[in-house]
Order: sequence, then structure tokens, then C-alpha cells
Amino acid sequence: MYIQLARPVISAALVLCTASARSVADTKPTDLPITEITTFKDGHAMVVRSGTVGLNEHGDAVLSELPHPILGTFWADELEGDATLASVVSERIEELQTQPASTIPELLQANIGARIAFLDLRDELREGVLREIIRLNSAPGAAFNPASTWNDFRGQSLAAVNTSSIALIETDSGVVTIPIQQIRDLRFLDGSPKTSTEITRQRERMTLDLEWEHAAPDEGDVRLMYVQKGVRWIPSYRVTIIDDDRVRLELQATIVNELADLDDVTMNFAVGVPSFAFASSPDPMSLQGALANLGPHFHAASGTGAMLSNALMSQTSMMRQSADVSGATTPVPASPELTGSERAEDLFVYSVDHITLRRGARMVVPLVSYEVGYESLYRLDIPARPPYEVVRSIPAQRKTAIERALSRPVPTQILRIINDNDGGYPITTAPALILSGGSTLAQGMLTFTAPGGASDLEVGKGVEIAVDVREIEEERELKAVRWNNYDYARARIGFIGELTNRKDKPVRMEIVKVAFGERPEAGQGAQIEMLSPYDPRLGSEDDWNWWHGYSWPWWWSRFNGMARISWDITIEPGQSMEIDANWGYFWR
Repeated sequence: MYIQLARPVISAALVLCTASARSVADTKPTDLPITEITTFKDGHAMVVRSGTVGLNEHGDAVLSELPHPILGTFWADELEGDATLASVVSERIEELQTQPASTIPELLQANIGARIAFLDLRDELREGVLREIIRLNSAPGAAFNPASTWNDFRGQSLAAVNTSSIALIETDSGVVTIPIQQIRDLRFLDGSPKTSTEITRQRERMTLDLEWEHAAPDEGDVRLMYVQKGVRWIPSYRVTIIDDDRVRLELQATIVNELADLDDVTMNFAVGVPSFAFASSPDPMSLQGALANLGPHFHAASGTGAMLSNALMSQTSMMRQSADVSGATTPVPASPELTGSERAEDLFVYSVDHITLRRGARMVVPLVSYEVGYESLYRLDIPARPPYEVVRSIPAQRKTAIERALSRPVPTQILRIINDNDGGYPITTAPALILSGGSTLAQGMLTFTAPGGASDLEVGKGVEIAVDVREIEEERELKAVRWNNYDYARARIGFIGELTNRKDKPVRMEIVKVAFGERPEAGQGAQIEMLSPYDPRLGSEDDWNWWHGYSWPWWWSRFNGMARISWDITIEPGQSMEIDANWGYFWR
């Protein structure tokens, strides 16, 4: 349950006093486990952390890990009936930590004031009292400071830092300076040396300030919810042809986890396009200036393949057992279990329980399997031939692609998937592996299809369908019309296409011809549409779709238009069929 708080304004002095008291309190931060994740295909995830945590002496919950939410998505709640959440504080504090001294520089640092002996570069044995360590890159006379050294060189080993320092050693003849890297065969003359050293590190923590109606207990239930990048799911389908009418669709999810170690988490896989208006803006509660770099699987992608830009990846399944250095094994986690699916507004969600996955690992989880109807057909796209005034402006390389598409058009075999499943599952945009009779036919792409809709899945080229097309000029009139003091010529263009079915069964064909000029006339029951230059039904921006990059003259659309002629025909085995159309084209 989410609670809206309506509170009087608290004075700044009281807030400062409370923060000061909390900072000096002896708190032991705890982790709040992840219990549920809703992951989207673009890498965003809504994370829910909840559980019972220990409370400090003020009755507050102190957490050891800060989330990194996007702006405006962080929410905290208390799950106690007699407590109210007053505030949430994110901060960095300094604390002393002990680490082993395992190298000569670290041993020297841990044993300031000890009597030592060592060999120098000339193999002379020298003795004295270690008084001080000075960094060479600091101001003259500045003493070695373990805390500042760690903070200044965060990410480097302590040994790497200290080798650029010198030691001040008091001997019988005076205080000598020895570069640390020249000290060999170090001996401690007063007994066993200290083998650990204390350094100051910064630690992040989050404090949930809880106000209790009665005395605060030792433990309390709290929850955090936020949206953060770090878990992505990539869908893929296996499409198995069962017979002439039905196919089986099997959907699986590949999980890319760069967020945290997940232990027995419920994961929801959202089908749909999320809208996060502030996806590139970190929330101030994260105490960071920019979102973390999560690698190529979480890079933003543009275009129609945005959700599938990283479809090829290593798909590492969840390890059943793992051993530590001592040889002990961790318990075998529970197997993921699909628990259901539901629709939330325009998002469809699959839910899987018992997900256990280490950070940096990958997992493949089957989501759903069902049968749907389909129809096998062939699609043939015949582009428009560029007129003479356009040819002069087309680069030679594109001219070759255009001529190839015009002279040797090849139909594409299509499986038209009819999404008529009983469960109401949508088809999400994903790569699809097509199988028939235990053999792999091809891999294509399924696009988002709502229940009751249809999606075209390309199988391959229909080489058993022979195609011969011709486009000829039937007649020409040089001064067909005069407009705005200019004469315009008119050519009559004829188109003929002959298609032969060399298969042993009938084939259905959908043929689309693009033509520029007057409204065409066509036979064989063709459908004719006059479209705008920006209509996607004219074709995508392939090399042979030259009209997308051509700057049409101002007069062109006064006489000419852009037409889409489409046929839907069936050709019997071993038979041929002709299609025809004609139109007029004006030029100046």
C-alpha cells in the first residue's frame, strides 16, 4: 500500500539535528533483498525490494545499498501498521576499515614506529626506527596519510600507490630517506609486526526515517520500488509448421542481468513499448551524476530494430551449483516456474517465479507455447522504373541495384501467421526460427501482432516461381498539354508480367507494382491506390526505391501521381498467368 503524507513544515534546525544524531548513531546497515522485477525489452526494469530489516536505536531502517533509479520513479514504503514513513535520506559517510597488510609497502604503513632492518640496493644491512612515509607526488614534507592515499588513488592497489613513496628511517647516524621500492628482505626487530592496516573509505547508505506510534521494535518491514536500467529480456520464437493450416509458436526469454544477484525472485516480462519520459536523467537519491554504463546490451538503439539491436549474444543458462574456494557448494536454486500472464493497460506481462541469477550471468526461460493458424503465400514487389529526368541524377551504383530489381524480380515466400490463439497472447517483435519436419527452413522476424491480427514471416526466396516483367512505351505525344506557358509531353506506358508456377501445388501470390503518372488501368481484378510520396505502402528506403531521395520539380505533381497496383492471384501447378496495367506519364 502506498501512503501519501500530508505533514506540517519541519524547521531546518530540527532536520539538521536529526541528521546529525543519525550520523553518529551506531547503525548496522543491512541489505534489502530484491523480491520482484518487471523487465522491459529496452533494458529498464521496475525493481521491488522488500523484507524485514533490523532497526537502529531511533527505530529507523538503515540500508547498505543505494539504488540508481531514473528521475521520478523512486518510492519507499513502510509495511507496518503502527509506523509512518517520515523521510528517506541518501548519504555518503566515512568509516575506518581494516585490510590485510600483505606487501612490503603495506607492512611499512601498518608499523610506523617499529624497529626494522632491511637490505638496500648495495646489499648492505641497515637498521633503524621507521618514523614516517612520504608520498613523492605530494607537497614537500607532507606525511603519508593512509586515508588520503586511498581516496586519491581509488581503484588502485595500496601497493601500487606506496611504491611511489619514501620511508623516513631514524638510524644511529641520523634520519635517512629510502624509496620504498628499494627496501628488500624487510625484518622487524621487536617481534611480530602488525599484519593489518586501517584505511578510511566512503560508504553509501539509505535511512528510512520511521515514526512509530508506540515503542519501536527491533525489526520492521519496508519496501523500495524504482525503475532502473540493469535487467533486459530479449524474446525469441520457434515456429514449427504442423500441417497446411497450423503452426506452433514457442516463446522464450533471454535474461541479461547486470543489476544485482537475484535469489528466488519473481520476474515479470513485459510485452509492449514502455514510456519513460526521464530515462536519461538519474534521480538525486542515487547520489550519482549519470547512469551507469551497463555495456552493449543496454545501449539505446534507434529505428525499427531498437528492441532487438543485441539479439545475438551468449545465452548462458543458470548454473545449478557453484563452488567457492573452499570447495563447498551452494544449494541448488529452485527451477524457474511460469505462473501466469495478464494484461496491464497496453502491456502484456508473463510472470515467472523462482528466478535465481547472478549479476553478469544470462538465462534462457521458456514462457509460452501455443498453436495458431497460418497461410503460405508468395509476395512480389515490382518497383517503379525511374523516368529519364531522374536517371541522370542517380549514382551508378544505385542504377545497378535498380536495374537488377526491375529485370529479375524474385518473389518471397511468406508465412502469414494468424494470431487466433485461445489464451489471448500477443506476438511480440522478435527473431523467429522456422522449422518443418524436424528441419530448419530459415530465420525471420515476427512483428508485434495483437490477438486476432496477422503477421507476415519471411521464409525465403520463391525460386520455383518464374517471373518475367516488361515495361514499354506504347505511344508518345510531345505537346499533349500546355500549362503556365509550358508544353508538357505525355507517354503511354504499358506493363506486362508473366508468372509461372513450377511447384506441384497451387500457390497464392500477392503482387505489388509501383507506377508514377496518371491513375493506371489494370486487369485481373487489380486494386489501385493513389498515394502520397511519404506513404509507407510505396516501399521502404531500399536501394531500388529511388524516389525517396529525389527532389521532384515543382510542376511534377500537377500532372503525375504515385500509384500502387496490387494483385491477389492463385496459380495452379505448372500453369502460367499474365497480369497487365497501363498509365500515362507527363514530363517537360
